[in-house]
Amino acid sequence: MATDKQIKQAVHSAIGDKPLLKGNEYILFQQRGLNENRKKPFTAAVGYLVIFSLAICLSLFTLNEMGVINNHTSTEEAFAIDRNAVMDKVETIKQNLKVGMTKEQVRELFGEGVIYYNQNTSTAKTEIWIYNYFEKPGTTNTYDYNAKDIDRLEKNELGIDMSIIWNGDKVERAFFMFKETDASEIITVSINEDDTITEEVN
Repeated sequence: MATDKQIKQAVHSAIGDKPLLKGNEYILFQQRGLNENRKKPFTAAVGYLVIFSLAICLSLFTLNEMGVINNHTSTEEAFAIDRNAVMDKVETIKQNLKVGMTKEQVRELFGEGVIYYNQNTSTAKTEIWIYNYFEKPGTTNTYDYNAKDIDRLEKNELGIDMSIIWNGDKVERAFFMFKETDASEIITVSINEDDTITEEVN
């Protein structure tokens, strides 16, 4: 087997003393070599960066699938009505709201509701105080001509919709609507002018 020295001598004999590249060609060859050497660290750095980024993405995806990271949840997905609290409020209203109570008495128990005027005739208006309990943030009332917010109740965006109808400074009558569960029908409870309470399923 030929030694390194013998190989070098053979190569030298083949090409002689003349270099393969001369003048500017040799300078360009040197510059090209330098440029290639400079590119290698940059290329390696980009490669490492790509691998690192992929590793982070994979880790985040894995943590997300495991439930370690909580996804941002919209209000609509997060909102749920506490039906036990709704039923407690229903009982409170039944026991405390009475025909003949004054506005001051109602304020002490329930606060002052949204004041709404229902036009009965061209010369008279009925004052109604409306209360919305357990409502979804960001939603607005959808009162119909009877000041009922049925739409939000059906969509489970509202727990209780209560209206108090006034005759001057006295409660004339009242009604409120609610659902016992998200899937159940709307129940309307009426506190009548004779102070009796009736219920019906809408």
